[in-house]
Amino acid sequence: MSQNFNDKKRLLEALEYIDEGLVSDTLSRVRPEAIAPKSNSAPKKHFSGVRQVALIAACALLLGAAIPMVNYVLPMLGVAIGGNAGAGNTEIDVSNESESQVLETEPLNDHGSEGIRYMINEDGVTASMIGWGECKDETAYVASVYEGLPVTKMIFIESLQHQIVWLDEERGETITPDHFTFPEIKHVVVPDSIEYVDAGVINQCDYMETLHIGAGVTEIYGPIFFNEERGRNFSKITVDPENQYFTEKGNCLIRIADKRLMCAFADSVIPNDGNIVEIGPLAFYNKTGLTSVVIPEGVVELGSSAFASNQDLVSVSLPSTLKKMNGSFGCDSVTEFKYAGTVEQWHELIKESSPLWTMHTPLTHVTCSDGVVELEFDKLQHVIVDN
Repeated sequence: MSQNFNDKKRLLEALEYIDEGLVSDTLSRVRPEAIAPKSNSAPKKHFSGVRQVALIAACALLLGAAIPMVNYVLPMLGVAIGGNAGAGNTEIDVSNESESQVLETEPLNDHGSEGIRYMINEDGVTASMIGWGECKDETAYVASVYEGLPVTKMIFIESLQHQIVWLDEERGETITPDHFTFPEIKHVVVPDSIEYVDAGVINQCDYMETLHIGAGVTEIYGPIFFNEERGRNFSKITVDPENQYFTEKGNCLIRIADKRLMCAFADSVIPNDGNIVEIGPLAFYNKTGLTSVVIPEGVVELGSSAFASNQDLVSVSLPSTLKKMNGSFGCDSVTEFKYAGTVEQWHELIKESSPLWTMHTPLTHVTCSDGVVELEFDKLQHVIVDN
């Protein structure tokens, strides 16, 4: 009995919305074309719809139905209304299917954060994000839809000079570098619709702390890195588990196809599961607090400046599988260098590596599994290799 009473009470509260004032106000704001094609019969069809609403309400009351009538009323009228509209301060929030409504509890939506700049691509059927514009959100959500078209790329605007001119001509806008940097952004969310990400766009967010990569991203062009004091708080990357091209392990961003570690942090742990064969260029570049690095077996190559500009880095341990170093270390704090291979293997490694691998380091020797190799340098600080 109590449940039946409560159901009828909820129904009566819902019916209070269906009064003459609401219907009158709704009718005054409804566009006829939203209900039926333009014709002389449109008003008649509309009031017929209202009579249907009244009939449904009466039948529901007699049957003791517990469904709030407003869920039927608004879709029939083709109206989206939000806010308080009746007794009991009951909140109504019903969205038209043709529109996307931004909710505080669901910030990731088709239209993304306000102020971000976009353009239609040359193919005419897709769009690109081209800059942070006037976005004032600490968490910046890139849109998945722009002017009804899917947003599939995040492009670094400096490589699109011809398209800047197109924007100027078509829209009468003046594009300046200020439109494409916004340092207050701390968290960047790349939606699932994005397929291509130019790292240059990410690198503009000087105060970024976290980055999320959506399920649709198939390519990240260039390294994600920051110089000097920029990006000091950048400390975490997440990847949608449905993404088939990138993954995150040990707080490291990894490209699956070639097993390249693309970006990591001071607290990152390089996976020791055979899924990393290369530490990419600038992967650990300028990471405050990085004091030691242990590169696991299976890694065969270190990219250019992979561990450069780390003034806290003291100790480095290299695997015996390593075949090439490309100017990977450029910090004057490194004093301990360990290599899991033999002295003979070390000499082979040095022959295949860039002579700049120890640039700006005070290293004097390398400890191998069967001995110590004393390092000799020429006037340019290149390691002298014995032939």
